[in-house]
Amino acid sequence: MGRAAPIVRNVAAQAAGAVLRRRLRPLIWHLRFAAALYAMGDLDFVRYLHQAQDCLDEAEKATREVDKEAWLKLGEEWMEMARKAQRQRPPKH
Repeated sequence: MGRAAPIVRNVAAQAAGAVLRRRLRPLIWHLRFAAALYAMGDLDFVRYLHQAQDCLDEAEKATREVDKEAWLKLGEEWMEMARKAQRQRPPKH
């Protein structure tokens, strides 16, 4: 009976991590596509995007739920920075 609790917690943690990854993954792919459309002069945008992807990768490798959550939160913060950098980009003429 003592082993059931860790198994249930692990299943719940995996489900929570999967929900967060599903929420972030489309945003990352969208921004990667957008990055391909921009000139390489937008180095901040591209760097922030890569940082977000690295955080998502680390979240997938993390074994503890608290670590997964921390990596995913950090990834969301990098994504927000990438969005801001994209919005602040002056229009091309």
